[in-house]
Amino acid sequence: MKLIYEDDTGSLNFDKYFAYIQDIEANLPEGVFRYAAEEEHYDLSSHSSLHDAWLEYCAYSEPSSGERNEIRSPEVECCFLGPYHDKKLILGYKGVSAYQMNAINTEDGLGDLSVHEFYLNNDNTITHELSFINGSIITIAFKELEYREEDI
Repeated sequence: MKLIYEDDTGSLNFDKYFAYIQDIEANLPEGVFRYAAEEEHYDLSSHSSLHDAWLEYCAYSEPSSGERNEIRSPEVECCFLGPYHDKKLILGYKGVSAYQMNAINTEDGLGDLSVHEFYLNNDNTITHELSFINGSIITIAFKELEYREEDI
């Protein structure tokens, strides 16, 4: 993580991160800013937070268009069981230019998502970095974000 850190008391500190998101607002697509700037998506007691959520799936696809289906538009969709197990939190990344999953496999999966943050890349793509309690990390570089919640 670049901006979210543990302070002297061992608590996560988001001050620099939320200031950064406000600073880059003009460079972010509306859907990315709306999600990234919403504190409930990080709040440790929120039902909409990814903190303590469990990854259910992360799917890569290449929807095609064009006369011969030659135009590819990579996408990634990640679905999480919310921290209170009462919601599915679904993030759809459009215009994906890179993705990486450094997963440490265990019998129990990746475990709780610990912390996540967005940042702007030099080429104006956005990266979402998701860090799990077992040390696994997912990073996705993309252009657009769609988010939805589904009650269970």
